[in-house]
Amino acid sequence: MKQVPDDYADMLTDDGRSFMMLTTLLNDGSPIVTPIWFTAEGDDYLITTHPDSLKARNMRARPAVAFALVIEGNMARYLGVRGTATEALDMYAKAVQARIVRKYEGHDPTVEREETVFRITPNKTNAFDYSDYMA
Repeated sequence: MKQVPDDYADMLTDDGRSFMMLTTLLNDGSPIVTPIWFTAEGDDYLITTHPDSLKARNMRARPAVAFALVIEGNMARYLGVRGTATEALDMYAKAVQARIVRKYEGHDPTVEREETVFRITPNKTNAFDYSDYMA
């Protein structure tokens, strides 16, 4: 189900540079926010991370996540998303990582790291534009 309004589609392309502020939940239920690079696939969002990273451990144990997407150069316009993260063990992590690195750095990865892919499926998306309120 399409949740992103058409006039926010530029935030999801690999041609632009928008950033995800991902919130996962710690063992005690408190949130932790991590800025992260991502790519979109259909209605879902893909991220890569080290398999033993804190965010990976958090998403495996507590798959409910939330994030804001902001586009480079315009912090007044953003998407707020709540969703469910699942480890995409069927995806080739190096290919997803290469796609993400090309998006943000403009070239293929120069360093190979052990990565795993998480697919975030949105449950609720809200679009915000506060451009009229900014001087």
